[in-house]
Amino acid sequence: MAEPRTSDRPARNAGVALAVKATDVRIRRGTVWAGRDGREIVHGVSFEVQPGTVTGLIGPSGCGKTTLMRAIVGIQRGVSGELLVLGQEACEMKLHQKVGYATQAASVYDDLTVEENLRYFTALAAEGTPSPANIIRGAERAAAAVSLSPELRTKVGRLSGGQRGRVSLAAAVIGGRELLVLDEPTVGLDPVLRRELWDGFHQMARRGLTLLVSSHVMDEASRCDRLLLLHEGRLIADETPANLLALTGARDLDRAFLRLVDPRSTPPRLVPVPPGPDAHGDPDPSPDPASGMDPLGPGDDPDVDCDPASDPGSGFEPYPPDPDPGSGGARPARAARAGGAARAVGSADRPSAQDPGRRRRFPLNLPRTTATALRVVRQIRRDPRTIALVLALPPALLVLLQAIFTNNPTAFDRAGAGLLGVFPLMTMFFLTSVAMLRERRSGTLERLLTTPIGRGDLLTGYGVAFGLLAVAQAAITTTTAVALLNLRIAGPLPMLAVLAVLAALFGTALGLLTSAFANSEFQAVQFLPPVLLPQFLLAGILVPHDQMNPVLETVSMLLPMTYVVDALSRISTTPGVSMPVVRDALVVAGCTVIALALAAGTLRRQGP
Repeated sequence: MAEPRTSDRPARNAGVALAVKATDVRIRRGTVWAGRDGREIVHGVSFEVQPGTVTGLIGPSGCGKTTLMRAIVGIQRGVSGELLVLGQEACEMKLHQKVGYATQAASVYDDLTVEENLRYFTALAAEGTPSPANIIRGAERAAAAVSLSPELRTKVGRLSGGQRGRVSLAAAVIGGRELLVLDEPTVGLDPVLRRELWDGFHQMARRGLTLLVSSHVMDEASRCDRLLLLHEGRLIADETPANLLALTGARDLDRAFLRLVDPRSTPPRLVPVPPGPDAHGDPDPSPDPASGMDPLGPGDDPDVDCDPASDPGSGFEPYPPDPDPGSGGARPARAARAGGAARAVGSADRPSAQDPGRRRRFPLNLPRTTATALRVVRQIRRDPRTIALVLALPPALLVLLQAIFTNNPTAFDRAGAGLLGVFPLMTMFFLTSVAMLRERRSGTLERLLTTPIGRGDLLTGYGVAFGLLAVAQAAITTTTAVALLNLRIAGPLPMLAVLAVLAALFGTALGLLTSAFANSEFQAVQFLPPVLLPQFLLAGILVPHDQMNPVLETVSMLLPMTYVVDALSRISTTPGVSMPVVRDALVVAGCTVIALALAAGTLRRQGP
């Protein structure tokens, strides 16, 4: 039986905004400075995507499908022309609460369970402050939508490639209230599951959700309501599958595509195709109840209230109802091509400057910050090597240092106090640089930047999680040094712990910043010597400042670790909290804020 087609259903209301409207969109990638040729990837494409349809973006690998999809979800730089999504410019922040995006790779967290992943993305997509019950309910519904309910308690890293892809799809469904942009979502799936997913896609479309699905497999093109065929960055066809077969005179879509791109093929026969049933003449069938797909629409589960008015924290919105079947407005056979020079995105119909949604950054959001912090804490708890590095290694090194200076307790007292700040700074720098690099390289950061979470939410969540770890490290290390190794501290011990935590927070901010310049975990480790070793050598632990070369002494006063060591040394030798200690603490705090601000600048929503 043929796949149900929304194009065969009653026409949509002509007043309903298009899901996507592209006019002469060009996308340029790369620059001479970056060592690339700055070539144009997508060449002046124009098309429309009607709401409540499944549109296929079809073409061979390397034709620009992913680049165009990134532009539609607002994370692609170098875009010119007019690109409107749900009536707004593609880069508008408020679209992130309406558009769900699944990358080609399964951009989810392997060290969390399926349920933990989906709870996190549900919390990010929710408006207001979602209740724990609503978050759990949203995660369970998303898992059921992709037939993953039995795997809720399983770590994603233990799933097969196809199952990991379904987790990624479920995360996209959570955020896609009006539009789902799916980059090859069926790669690696068996034929039965692929059919179930496509059945589910059409069920979602019947409820008003719009889906833009990319693929390089022409077999899947026949399952779409409409096809956008890309070849070498150019749109070569914008038709229904039936019309495409008729226009090319081909027996199947593979041959149709080849006839469009191969000049040696038989020229297409321009045969008009009257509207009506699909090429096979099959009526629009009912959904397959055995498919197992939950379209996530209102009213499917009598125990779940999807009305946002009664449940503002649910994170889901009911899909728009089908319009009046009697309304007019047929879909145009082909979008009009626009001429003229390329313009900035959305230049034709820009919202006014007073539009509150126009490029407005979301303020720091406590629920999303908390959700991020809890997610990072769970990831840390699952990694015993990280816990050992943070909590066991510093006390062990202090024990070794005390053994080295057994015959010189004064030297141990002088060096040990400073090391109480150096150890947390170094360990947090290493951990956060690697953790954020994994976020960047695995694709989860790209996915996060298509959600409503702000850069401040993400970085603050990381800071809170690693700050808690720093508090535990400072407590254990300080207790070991003072109670077990008899390190002499003249000042208040709480202030000693505060300075150690402050040093750890600076290391966290510095690690988040340097992760932007590494392409692998090995490169992240390579940053450790050039960034931290000079600071350690000039901090005054090995050689007092007054015994240094004057030039080196001046340089040392420009390095944040110097102020960490100086403050801890003064606490160890001076009763109370002196003004120089406060000054040093403020300098370290200021450096932390600057590093965090610079790190936030590297988290661009739009990338090359």
